[in-house]
Amino acid sequence: MIKLTTDRLVIRDHIGPDILDLHSLLSDPVAMRFIPDLFSTSLSDSEENLRVAMEEAASGNRSKYFFAITKEDKYIGEIGFTILENTHAFSVAELGYFIKPEFWGKGYVTEAARAVLDFAFDVVGVTKIITGCNAKNIASERIMNKLGMIKTDHLQAHSLLEGEWCDRVCYELIGKIDRHVRNRQKYQNETGKSSAHVYQFFTNKDSIFLKIDHTGSELNREVAIINWLTGKLPIPEVIEAFSMGDRTYLLMKAVQGQMVKSVIKAHSPESIVKALANGVNRLHSIDVTDCPFENTLDMKLTSARKLLENNQISTEDWEENTLFESPEALLEYLENNRPEEELVFTHGDYTKENIFIEGPEVTGFIDLGRAGIADQWQDLALCIRTLRKLYKSEALIALFLKIIEIPMDERKLDYYIMLDELF
Repeated sequence: MIKLTTDRLVIRDHIGPDILDLHSLLSDPVAMRFIPDLFSTSLSDSEENLRVAMEEAASGNRSKYFFAITKEDKYIGEIGFTILENTHAFSVAELGYFIKPEFWGKGYVTEAARAVLDFAFDVVGVTKIITGCNAKNIASERIMNKLGMIKTDHLQAHSLLEGEWCDRVCYELIGKIDRHVRNRQKYQNETGKSSAHVYQFFTNKDSIFLKIDHTGSELNREVAIINWLTGKLPIPEVIEAFSMGDRTYLLMKAVQGQMVKSVIKAHSPESIVKALANGVNRLHSIDVTDCPFENTLDMKLTSARKLLENNQISTEDWEENTLFESPEALLEYLENNRPEEELVFTHGDYTKENIFIEGPEVTGFIDLGRAGIADQWQDLALCIRTLRKLYKSEALIALFLKIIEIPMDERKLDYYIMLDELF
């Protein structure tokens, strides 16, 4: 018999005498409100439920792990998981739980689930746990968040409940990520235009960040770029990076310093300008002899054309003074008016959100999925645009260009700002 022990609970395989308690729970309309498929007023149905659980417990090829939650030998609820997929590469299981209403709000399910998750990952060898609930079941979703699970989907009008179509929220937890983020607070970062989902897991001492995107996305490129840049620049240290199914995961330590966006008011404009200029110099001085990553105009314009064909370009956040009414017109102009390129290693999205500083020094570069060999004005244009919006001072722009020792090129400045509208 499997028996998992926590501070307050014992989570164990079922035994025959559980039948009356199990039936009492399955036939309770309050407890089973959000799980109508399991609700039953028939004792024989409950007996069948128990029979399956006990047969699985005795099986030598077990795929269902259904447990009773007990407190001081008193049956209070159910928890368990079913293995849905099991290959040589990974295994996926689905978690479920429900508990008697008189024990709600006391943290028992979270406590039991933590023990069951550890068992699934460490003993059974499950790679990923998925779960979900009716979007109205706020208490259940709160448990998922307490466990550090990641929201993966919100399904509209998923199922009927009491005559009403209701949404369903879906969550997951990966074993190799869980061991790094458990017992940390979680925050979802929803800034930026990337398709990736970004989560911060933090304590009062440090933070780590998780990025998730579909396999084949810019995130796969970012993982490769970070590996190539290690030792060349202050970039995030990778904890875990892998693909599973249709998703790619990147778990990283936080870089040192503070995001430029967060410290603008705490530093003088001159200090911010010097830091950003120093960052550009560091980037553009990297030897690109063996760099396998390109982001030249050939590649950028080809990518923009694909985005346009797939109707993936939005004009909602275009600059107010743009001269073009449509992405088609802008792309045609850019294709027909390409400037000569002076190739260096570039960040690709050199903005106040992606650069970290301490005083006048850059201490970290993040969001490197667009980095690679490109014209130096790929970075300069976005940085100058940022400085103009922040300070509206051409003297500061002149200081920036003086530090990097590059003369103003209005044509390239305008070109690369316009090019950014398509991404």
